This record gives sequence, C-alpha cells and structure tokens, in this order.
Amino acid sequence: MKRLLLFSALAVAVASCGKKSGCTDYSSPNYDPDAFSDDGSCIPVNRKFIGLWDVTSDCDSANFYRSIERNLNNPFEVLLTDVNGSFNVRAHISDDNISFADTLSPFIYIEGAGRVIGEGQLELSYKITYSGSGTFSEWYCFDRMTLVQ
Repeated sequence: MKRLLLFSALAVAVASCGKKSGCTDYSSPNYDPDAFSDDGSCIPVNRKFIGLWDVTSDCDSANFYRSIERNLNNPFEVLLTDVNGSFNVRAHISDDNISFADTLSPFIYIEGAGRVIGEGQLELSYKITYSGSGTFSEWYCFDRMTLVQ
C-alpha cells in the first residue's frame, strides 16, 4: 500500500514537470496557449485605450478631454465620454483598433473607427448624423488623441 501511494505521488510530480505557467486568459494580447497555470501576467485587452485623453478635433475649435473607461462585463468593449458630456458612446476594441456605432439621442447617430498609432496616441474618424425637426445634417470628424493619464 505504501508503495502504491509513493508511486502515485511520484507520477503526479513527474506529470507536472515541464508544464509552464503563463497567461491563460484567451482574450489577453499575451495569451499563452501552452501555459498550464495562470501566473498573473495577463494584460487586459482594453488597457491601451483606458484613461483620460487630450483631444484635438477638426470638428471643434478648442481642445477638450475625453475619458475612455473599461466595461467590466466585456473586455472587448469600452465607453468613450467627453468631459462636457456631449459624447457618450460604447465602442468595441480588437488589438489596436476601435470601432463604434451608437445613438446619442433620438435624432443623433454616430459611427466611426480608429486605431492606436503609437504609445499613448489614438486617432478616430467618425460621422455624426442629425435627422430631426425636418432637417438632415452630417458632420465628418477626425480626432487625434494623446493620453494624459
């Protein structure tokens, strides 16, 4: 009986040898499919987008700030909000890309996309459509954003 227990313990020890630890979260950019156990090194997919951004826009004469916050329920979604509250959009992210299409009010629709262009640098191109009070207008905007914090 003692031999059987010793043999079982030895078999478990040998079987776990050579199995490495790493990031086991498939949604993380540093996911390691060969990792046997999670070592805490996973990087959230949305981390490069999260923060307060200084925005220069061709649709606005003055610079302003926009925050990008993570969606705790979906690692592939973030929330973009202008500090003045006029822009509050859910966006989807994948690698260095971001895209969005959302209704801001019953009469205003926004859709666009962007990408990370460098460390702490983001570009967005989007269209705002207004269709209310018998009028129809479209604005095409380009924003260059720099991470503040």
